[in-house]
Amino acid sequence: MDYRLYHYKDNNFNDIGFGCSYRNIQTILSCYKKHYDNNIRIPDVRELFFYFHTNYEEIIKNGFSMDLWIEPYQISQYLSDKFKINAYNILYHINDNYRQHILNTRIDVYESKTYSKHDIDIVSLLLKRHFERSRLPIVIDDGIYSYCICEIKNNELTISDPHKTNDNEVLIKKPMSFLWESFWMIYFPLNY
Repeated sequence: MDYRLYHYKDNNFNDIGFGCSYRNIQTILSCYKKHYDNNIRIPDVRELFFYFHTNYEEIIKNGFSMDLWIEPYQISQYLSDKFKINAYNILYHINDNYRQHILNTRIDVYESKTYSKHDIDIVSLLLKRHFERSRLPIVIDDGIYSYCICEIKNNELTISDPHKTNDNEVLIKKPMSFLWESFWMIYFPLNY
């Protein structure tokens, strides 16, 4: 990728276990800065924690806490509020117990934009069309792990994995079928 991909422990801050979605915000903004607005400043991960949890330092001191986790919908709210990047949020699920995967988002946000395993073609088309119009990465989140899809070519996904701690391991390739094996909250950052 021609923009920076953020991951755990960037800038000497240990966010292993709770920082993946925050790192995805930084990756999206890195792409946005490179391709759309060179004047923006990418916030430090501590600024992002503070935006969502003003007491984040106390939460971290008390040990790992799922209270710090955010999901794609919260990412979309932040990017809309701070950078006027609009959003389209959907759910893709493979069975009817998908609600158990959502920790911090009201389900009504997704109700009209929920797709099942029978809608694979529609979701595939939404993903591919996004990259025809935009360079901004798409966030996918299965309720535990959050990633950025940076590109789709020949039914292969180029994914930024913020759970890695080494710059050389962050970018991975997965077949498109990787998406159809799990539940996903999906955030499309819209700049078109």
